[in-house]
Amino acid sequence: MPHHEKGHVPPFKDILDRVIAFVKANLAYLFGLSFVGTLVAVGPLALILTAYGVITFVVSSMAVSGGSVGFMGIVSLLLGLLGIVATVWTIFATIATQLAITNASFHGKDVSIMDALKKSYADRQLFWRFLGGAILIVIMLGIGFLLLVIPGIYLSVPLALWPYVMVKERLGPIDSIKRCFALAKGFWWTMFSRFVWMGVLVVAVQVVLNGITFGLVSVVNGSAIFVVLMIMSVVQAIISAAVLAPLQLVFGRHVYEHVTAAKAKDANASQKLTGQEKGMLVAALIIAFVLNMIAGSLAPKYGTGNMPFNTGNDGRLTPQEQEELEDFIRELERSSR
Repeated sequence: MPHHEKGHVPPFKDILDRVIAFVKANLAYLFGLSFVGTLVAVGPLALILTAYGVITFVVSSMAVSGGSVGFMGIVSLLLGLLGIVATVWTIFATIATQLAITNASFHGKDVSIMDALKKSYADRQLFWRFLGGAILIVIMLGIGFLLLVIPGIYLSVPLALWPYVMVKERLGPIDSIKRCFALAKGFWWTMFSRFVWMGVLVVAVQVVLNGITFGLVSVVNGSAIFVVLMIMSVVQAIISAAVLAPLQLVFGRHVYEHVTAAKAKDANASQKLTGQEKGMLVAALIIAFVLNMIAGSLAPKYGTGNMPFNTGNDGRLTPQEQEELEDFIRELERSSR
């Protein structure tokens, strides 16, 4: 692998080679951190919402049958209030988990999963800065993409560095955003080209998985279609969380480190695209467009809302699909007996 000194953003392939090596060495740790953090963040809310749904169903049934709903109504109200508390906890714990994962993208497994999460939970100052910055960025990108998309694309490149600036440099919300734009100055096109190729890689994997799903549902009938869709949804979620998300996170960290090193040497440093890199960027954009067209062609029948039947433009099922739907319903009825 060719060596590139810090201060120069290497070609996409060289960065990707280093990213893959880092992720392979820390894959179990990064996935475990994400899984445990998400479980801690979402678990309480999921349990409360499930209990609330059950209690609400019981209360509704009792009301219809004329029974007393006094005690169960109070329980339902308490669960609703607990749901609000759990929602706040989910927001806090999700941000803490994101901070822990971002920190792990720099150091790998330097502490245990639980110690990494505890450290993030305890860092309240960074939490509030992260929350404030995240709100500002959502507003900025929302406005940017509403203004004919191009402003949103322009803003998204420097702001891709924001999580790393926040964790590594511990600046306030506004200062961290300013820092991102200062780092991107003179490196925008270089960063854009690297991020576009990373996006192409991610979309390519997703298209392959969607293609596999399309192929499988093309050879099964009735309720088996629903089973295949559910299984492939789980597979895609696991691949996204365990592989694609860590790759993207560590890739961004590498870009941040190289640009930061360049700016440390010279505040006015810049890096223009070479002729070859310009051609590669054009190729990446074309590939991205083609992949999106392919993804769109796979989506209408089996990708929309994970529904196993296509209703077409007029909303009516074809005779074959009507038969499959009836088989699917009969299978569900047999399973529920």
